[in-house]
Amino acid sequence: YKFEKMRIFEFIKLNNVYKNLLILIPFLIAGGNIDLYNFLIFGEAFIIFFFLTTCCYIINNLTDRKIDKINKLKKNKYYPEEKKVFKTFFFFFTLFLVSVFYFESFYNYYLYIYILNFSLYNFYFKQIFLIDILFLTNFYLIRILYGIQVFDLDFSSGFFIFFVSIFLCLSIGKRIIQINVNKLLKK
Repeated sequence: YKFEKMRIFEFIKLNNVYKNLLILIPFLIAGGNIDLYNFLIFGEAFIIFFFLTTCCYIINNLTDRKIDKINKLKKNKYYPEEKKVFKTFFFFFTLFLVSVFYFESFYNYYLYIYILNFSLYNFYFKQIFLIDILFLTNFYLIRILYGIQVFDLDFSSGFFIFFVSIFLCLSIGKRIIQINVNKLLKK
């Protein structure tokens, strides 16, 4: 029973929290001074984005249940009861809303862009090859752009092109692994 309680962290993809460190990249590249004030700004942004992305991972896992069962990369994936999934989602969604209002971050439109990107990807474009790769790339880019807005920074087109290239490569790599492991080209 105790082990099953811990598996909920696997379901909500707690191991993906490191992706939200991308929020800090623009600040570090700009040569920002890591003092208490900037650390608190990052902490607030990180917390909000953690709750947001956790909600998205929960919805994604719920909607992907059937397809994940035939995905060799996810064959041992834990699937809690739907009631538990909904409780977990509402818990994190409440924390997301509270943190947005507590930290007065409702002005940061990249939160809304992330939600829109996730909704379009998860419910419409996930199964369309190449378009899905663009949406996966957006998930990374939005974190970078969110960090730019949080720290009130400017960015150059070179900065943007550099990160688009990196994230596009990561997204393509992810799809190639899934295609190869699941032998999708033969089907």
